[in-house]
Amino acid sequence: MVKDKAATLAYIVQAGDTVYHLGYINEQYAHIADGGTLSFRNTGGAVEALYNVLRSMFAKVAPQPQRVTIGAEEVTVTPVRASLNQDRVMVTTAGGGYFTLTAKQLNKLFGK
Repeated sequence: MVKDKAATLAYIVQAGDTVYHLGYINEQYAHIADGGTLSFRNTGGAVEALYNVLRSMFAKVAPQPQRVTIGAEEVTVTPVRASLNQDRVMVTTAGGGYFTLTAKQLNKLFGK
């Protein structure tokens, strides 16, 4: 398991199938310790595809938000521009929770 302040990425191999769990701290409520998990299989290179979509949000020309399916849940991935090289990517779940990652956190999360 790779841990970071914003998210963790772990996997379990069950009967030859790899299931990933992307755990995150919900930033929607600053005063409540709340978290969530997005679970998915690495079918068709889903892990690398997810990394590439998240990484694309850091392009010099800010891309448009994208809706992405992670396992059974559809999320919205949005670039968040900030000063001092602290740009982030925000992942918002269907339930309204969200988490953000810097480029450094994203690379660490995916072992890049």
